Amino acid sequence: MNAEQYDLNDVAKAGSNLQSLGCTAGGTYLPDSVMQVKFSSVISNYVNEVIRDVNQGVISAWEGMQELKNEYDELANTLWFYAKNGGGIAGGFMQVKTGAEVLVTTRGLGAPYGGPMIAHGYNNIHEGVLNIYNGNNNSVGPVREFYRNRLKDESSGDMAYYSIDLVLAGVGLGRNVPKEGAFKLFRNIADDYEKAYKQAGKISLALEVFIDGISIQSIFTLNTDQEGRD
Repeated sequence: MNAEQYDLNDVAKAGSNLQSLGCTAGGTYLPDSVMQVKFSSVISNYVNEVIRDVNQGVISAWEGMQELKNEYDELANTLWFYAKNGGGIAGGFMQVKTGAEVLVTTRGLGAPYGGPMIAHGYNNIHEGVLNIYNGNNNSVGPVREFYRNRLKDESSGDMAYYSIDLVLAGVGLGRNVPKEGAFKLFRNIADDYEKAYKQAGKISLALEVFIDGISIQSIFTLNTDQEGRD
């Protein structure tokens, strides 16, 4: 749409979208209802000010739309930042737990899988915590740094890191684990086992899908950037 085609209704709709996102942000990240109400109130007051300025001719509808769009994009980026890093931390703990379980249940024989799983889990926790603390996505953990040094290239190292992360996730979900309540008289038989993903809860699976999605997106971005440089 051209700047002249925007009107007050478009501004009001953009304001409603910003308020809706604000409610989602407050409900997700603010610890109590009082803070959530205050946060929503701040956004509502801001939206009302923009609508009033447009209605009174202080700014044009297009300028009001731009203001609201910029605020929406900034809030959305902030939400994604915390979701990505918070999910990375939670996923990292899951990886450490899974890796430790593999080492224990296999009496160390599963070290080729359990060891890297623990290492990647620690690295994801390390980067997520530092990113949130520093307020950016620039943290590089020791495992990622190892890949970069081995491959002598940041992009190649990151590509390897995300790819192995996906492989570890697939192996983790597809590994055989004893069925809950399986009766063992002498030693377990094939029917006593099932795939790990069948025992995972809905939240755990959703988190795994979310983290894997981030890895896939990161690989795609790295590929796109590499093609742009070639």
